[in-house]
Amino acid sequence: MADVAELTVLAEQGGPPSARRSGRRSPLRRLMRQRMGVLALTLLIPLYLAAFVGPLAYRASPTKTDPLHANAAVSRAHPLGTDELGRDELARLLHGGRVTLSVGLVSMVVALAVGLLVGGVAGYYAGWVEIALMRFVDMFMSIPPFFLILVELAVFGNSPVIVIVVVGLSYWGQIARVVYAEFLRFRQADFVEAMSALGARGPRILFRHILPQVVPSAVVLATLVIAWSILTAAALSYLGLGIQPPLASWGNMLQNAQSYIWLDTKLAVFPGVLIGVSVLSFNLLGNALRDVLDPRNAGQ
Repeated sequence: MADVAELTVLAEQGGPPSARRSGRRSPLRRLMRQRMGVLALTLLIPLYLAAFVGPLAYRASPTKTDPLHANAAVSRAHPLGTDELGRDELARLLHGGRVTLSVGLVSMVVALAVGLLVGGVAGYYAGWVEIALMRFVDMFMSIPPFFLILVELAVFGNSPVIVIVVVGLSYWGQIARVVYAEFLRFRQADFVEAMSALGARGPRILFRHILPQVVPSAVVLATLVIAWSILTAAALSYLGLGIQPPLASWGNMLQNAQSYIWLDTKLAVFPGVLIGVSVLSFNLLGNALRDVLDPRNAGQ
């Protein structure tokens, strides 16, 4: 009876003791002790504020053309000058940032949702379900992501929604792999056996008890997926296959600037630097979160 009582308490607590102990310590507080994490947040927060709040304060149109003032220098009317069609460069950077950063975030959500579902089901259910799903993941990951994206865009078109979904669906395999490995680790844990002994069904154990233990590892990879998605979306737009004008994105701004690189260098420098800073920041954030969410560092 003592063993049953112990299992009951473990099941009701919803996880292994190490996970509960680490959960009492604030991850945000530990993140703020990481230099790379602080640097990443210092760069990302202004970027997102500028992209999503900036257009509300700076009302210039990003699509209004003025050929008479093309490639204009910095002035009071145009704080960052104008592009080759006389469009306000600051307005296009702000609106383009909203598009580019949104592509990264939403693509990550798509990849995370599919990866968690496939990896979780494969890791929890043994037998043919596990074999079939993981062989599908292996087959999917054997195809170069960029080549797969080009094929999908050629078939389904390149509207903003299609670009977001296609980019997100190109990186779910990496998340599924990580989630699968984590589920294998927890599948035979004491608290899972306790829940099974108490009559809990598979989906309840999978989503309510194992998934919360797996989410930290998935979150670390998700930050990297945002960086990959931003870089991929920018590359697609640069090739003319991503977000299409007149909708601005940092990628298609780079494409437009390539013919004017020596005439007006700022047209390429601004979006290029912003892409680089955002990708670098998410990579730094992922590295910091990896250290913060590691149970071995929970007491630090």
